[in-house]
Amino acid sequence: MRSVPRGLVVSAFFLSACGSRPPPESPESSETSDAADEPQPTLGSAERKAERADRVAPTPPPGVRLGAFAHVWTQETKDWNNGLLLAKEGDLLAFSSSSVRVLARDDGRVLHVATACSPVTEDAVAWVAEDRFLLVCSGELRSFSWPKLGSEKIASFPKRVDQAAVGGGLVVVAEDGFFADDKKGKLKILSAKDGSVLDELVPPAEVESVAVSPDGAKVVYSTDAEVFVRDVRTKVSKPIRKTRSARGFGFSPDGASVFGDFASFSATVLDPDSGSPTGLGTWEVGSWITAVRWIDRATIAATGSDGLALFGRGEKLPSPIGDLGEGLAVSKDGGTVCAGGRSGRISCFAKSIPGPTTLAGAFPAAASGEKATPGGLGSRPSPAAAPSPPAIDGKLVAKQGKKLIVQVDPATKVEVGSTGAVSKAFQTNLGFGAISGWIVIAEVRVASAAAGKLTLEVVTEKSSMSMNGQPVNHFTPGEVRLTLSPPP
Repeated sequence: MRSVPRGLVVSAFFLSACGSRPPPESPESSETSDAADEPQPTLGSAERKAERADRVAPTPPPGVRLGAFAHVWTQETKDWNNGLLLAKEGDLLAFSSSSVRVLARDDGRVLHVATACSPVTEDAVAWVAEDRFLLVCSGELRSFSWPKLGSEKIASFPKRVDQAAVGGGLVVVAEDGFFADDKKGKLKILSAKDGSVLDELVPPAEVESVAVSPDGAKVVYSTDAEVFVRDVRTKVSKPIRKTRSARGFGFSPDGASVFGDFASFSATVLDPDSGSPTGLGTWEVGSWITAVRWIDRATIAATGSDGLALFGRGEKLPSPIGDLGEGLAVSKDGGTVCAGGRSGRISCFAKSIPGPTTLAGAFPAAASGEKATPGGLGSRPSPAAAPSPPAIDGKLVAKQGKKLIVQVDPATKVEVGSTGAVSKAFQTNLGFGAISGWIVIAEVRVASAAAGKLTLEVVTEKSSMSMNGQPVNHFTPGEVRLTLSPPP
């Protein structure tokens, strides 16, 4: 079954009733911890919370904790979280449909907003050096400098990419089988240095999830029937487990174990060579896991339908933030955990109070309406921060080749050369549950703007969805929303 497309707001009840999972879009492989064994936080057990269509994500109250981690801050981005990265300075990068926000480590205020494409999964963005990270979009691989956030394309993908992972000097991408001639698509392993293809194969079915070990020696991937491990050196794959819709993989720092949702409503840790459980534990989980990060050799953080949770030594500590998880980052020392939710909320937890950000003057200053909710470790006044890309509502009039004609309020000022995303209003009733919201349909550049009429050049088409076996055309006339960043 095709997974629900990113950007589409769907109730948890609907997902449970369908038996379908949203894309694991999983998640920053290089964010795993290199920390050695240390005293483990006491992890309490809890029953899995029932998923409800009206699930609300309250702001964590002061003093709330996640085991040994205290709540530091919560930020309301009002945007879909596609991935998170913690920088070496401790500040957080949050990726949305068309931008990346830099959030201060001490109070979550927005320091800067830059244009970026949307990661295809949470693992599709990761550090490859302290001053460089890679981002896999549906049609290309981009390299970003830090902290300037300048970018360049280092590889293009002729077929739409649906799954990806970065780590161990490698980039692993899986083509979307829906658009492939054989309905399977290829799995490719690229060099993180220059984007060159090192290996490729055609799996027995469309790939649903991928992960790469920190040393780049192994790649784990799954189809709807089996989990495989591929030896990168010998280029040989072998099945290690039969299962349905295994997702949410994450390698331990030493590459000797892999955590994942390997069975319905059940997660465990396996030996990637044999597929046998390591004995660390088996845990009950919700409908899906989106991202996995190891805090140390025996404690794992994961996000998904249970929100943010910690797993370790046979026990599970439930989420204190009550939101459907999307996006996860853990610092290299295992001392900070940040998680995003589908409500657009991001929360950070830490074992000790972070000092004031050192990047406050590194970006252009501007006014911003985005404010953070302080947590239980104390708070500081938030100075003015950079604005998020403005949301502009309009009407899609026509699609002419690679150009979109959109009508907006004539008083709306848009600069030629602005870039961002177009989202289409979506609503349907399938009898047992309604689906409504916005779906990102394209990344665009403003070619012309005059008298309330915008001409947008389509850089990348983003949406892929089918109804009754037929692809949905999202470019028919109708209500749209633009999120645009001005040209540099």
